Amino acid sequence: MNPLSKYSDMYTVNSLRSLVFFVTLTAVTLTAGSSAANSADDIAAQYRQQGETLITNADKALARSDLTAEEKLYLAEMKYWGAVCRFGADDKTFNADIEPVISSLQKIPEAAQQYQTIIIWMLHREQEAFRQMHRADAFRDFVRFRNKYIPLISGISEGVSADFYIMAELMNTAASLDSDGSAGLVLSTAEQIKTKYSPLDRGNLEIVHRVQMPEKEMVFDGTSTDGQFIDIKDFRGKTVVIPFFSPALETYNPLLKKLSSILRDTDCVFINYAGDGNAKDIGQFVTKNKCPGITVCRQESSNDYGRTYGSYRALFLVGQDGKVIKTYSAGLCQGVCEELKKIFPDKTEPLTQLAAEIEQTEMKPAHSDALLHKPPAKQLLSLLDKLQAAYHLLLPESSRLEDVLNLTNQMLTLPDLTEQEKTFVTVQRIEMLATAAVLAIQEQPEVNPAKLYADVEQAISEAAAEGIRNEKTFSIELNLLYPMLEFLKHTPDKGEIVKEIQSRYIKLLTASAEGKDGVRTGSVSPPLNFAIDFTRTLQELRWEGALTAGIGFLEAVIPLIEERDEQPAAETLTKIKRRFLLTGKPFELEGILLNGEEISVADFKGKVVLVDFWATWCPSCRGSFPNKVIQYEKYKDKGFEVVAYSVDANVDALRKYQEQHKFQWKNVSAVLSAEKGFKDYEKFYGIWGIPTTYLLDRTGKVVFMQVESNNGKLNEALQKIFGE
Repeated sequence: MNPLSKYSDMYTVNSLRSLVFFVTLTAVTLTAGSSAANSADDIAAQYRQQGETLITNADKALARSDLTAEEKLYLAEMKYWGAVCRFGADDKTFNADIEPVISSLQKIPEAAQQYQTIIIWMLHREQEAFRQMHRADAFRDFVRFRNKYIPLISGISEGVSADFYIMAELMNTAASLDSDGSAGLVLSTAEQIKTKYSPLDRGNLEIVHRVQMPEKEMVFDGTSTDGQFIDIKDFRGKTVVIPFFSPALETYNPLLKKLSSILRDTDCVFINYAGDGNAKDIGQFVTKNKCPGITVCRQESSNDYGRTYGSYRALFLVGQDGKVIKTYSAGLCQGVCEELKKIFPDKTEPLTQLAAEIEQTEMKPAHSDALLHKPPAKQLLSLLDKLQAAYHLLLPESSRLEDVLNLTNQMLTLPDLTEQEKTFVTVQRIEMLATAAVLAIQEQPEVNPAKLYADVEQAISEAAAEGIRNEKTFSIELNLLYPMLEFLKHTPDKGEIVKEIQSRYIKLLTASAEGKDGVRTGSVSPPLNFAIDFTRTLQELRWEGALTAGIGFLEAVIPLIEERDEQPAAETLTKIKRRFLLTGKPFELEGILLNGEEISVADFKGKVVLVDFWATWCPSCRGSFPNKVIQYEKYKDKGFEVVAYSVDANVDALRKYQEQHKFQWKNVSAVLSAEKGFKDYEKFYGIWGIPTTYLLDRTGKVVFMQVESNNGKLNEALQKIFGE
């Protein structure tokens, strides 16, 4: 809703209202006059004119002294929108020309948050350009980049978080350009930032710590994925390569394996440090991808070395004396190969070849930048990119959305678009139609979202007919299913909506698995996540057909997942299916209590048993305990028992928590149980979120289960059993 809609009477004589209305009106005039445009130059000229009008009239209105805070904010946003329209088609002058507009916004306290967001977006956009530059050009431009943004630190109104972000981005960019720190960009940037940002004086400069590590002793230890304790000191006399990596960087691993293969007959040792993910998942990743050397997970280390050394993707080269030779912020890069040539001169040729391959990998341009290569479409593609980003930066406003959609419509009529550019614009149009649909869904929660998504689906269908279908359009289609889940929760016609969701999901999954129209999603994770969310929603519904629907859904979907050769995903859904089939059936669980005793829920037949999957780090779990304590005290003398199954990786933390709260029920540790060879029941039952609770009757059969905490439902189930 336009916050100035109260001024929309065009017959008002009040000058302020006339100006405000004119600013609002001009935001959509382009649509009315767009039919006259027949070239990229015509379209760009229209946007420049529109932008100039918006800026001029916003300034006139902002000069008034009787504006409300809401009006000032709206006008500030419209001024920025006008600036993007005015300057956005010219990449060479955009940054310079928009700066005065940005500076004027800083003087409007009501627009402080928008100003911070815009500054951060601009910084991020400029930062991306360094990846496309040669080293010398990047160094030169970084100095300009740094000089532009350092003055903004501590200059943003109440912008501590924005200050920190700017500082972090400047330091990260300096580190990416000056990977080994030898050019001094990291240290000089840190020194300049220190004068502007006082929190840095308290030691928040881990990147500097890493750069200063050469010739110092390396400190590093932890437990490997195969259970061995690793200390860098034990490898004295050998050259050690320590890559910091993330399972998300799967393209990084093949190059690392090639380097390991080159050095396999030398005294070089590889110790990988996984900065994110839990130990079990990292172990599976290492096994699946046959990662070279030893892998240590942050979760199993005595220290968070990624934070200590200011990077989760760095690489350390440690000499035979245990001291750091060099560090590289970019991980495995050409510099690593050059340094290794000095240590292993007989490996010069293969290391040179690997360096060339790394260079080709690093030089691949970002997808969107690669499209902006031909005039005159280049200018409009640049404008479209900026308008779309600006739209998402500001509060939702229909006129802005219409502008972006209108630009895509106009561009698709141009004869000089390449096929690649046409694909890009088409997908952007679909994305903005999806944004409009999401807004409509929020405003009309009583309507089936699929009906409000009709324009999006038609656009996707038309694009597919022209051979345009990719992972983004797949994602947009998949995202429709989430508002349908919300609609399912309050619609009375749950059966029909469940059928529609299942039909749409299976259609998407089948199309992506078959590579229909050139689509093959790179990972099953997004559709798998939806399947989990759908089954969770069904489980939480107070609907008698929920369990049957969930089982039917899983029986239809699991074979399709298996056909994709996604066995881990299929196994996850199979475990969820096992959970759905539990109601009315015996529940299995065995394990080790904190005191070392073995326990089995089968031993509690004749009692009512509450099995609670939880962890000390889970706020919802902790929040549910006061009610569980009350229920335990209320019913324990009537044959009620609680078995709390902790999935904590840290047993000491679990013991400490138990000592603090002195719970009287049975406390099972998943870690201690695994050490004794018992099943991982969290995985066995496909538990995706905690707390997850099961209530067993006196025969040991499941009569109630819930994901997350709902004290009312649990208490009702207990009252039903105990007759109170």
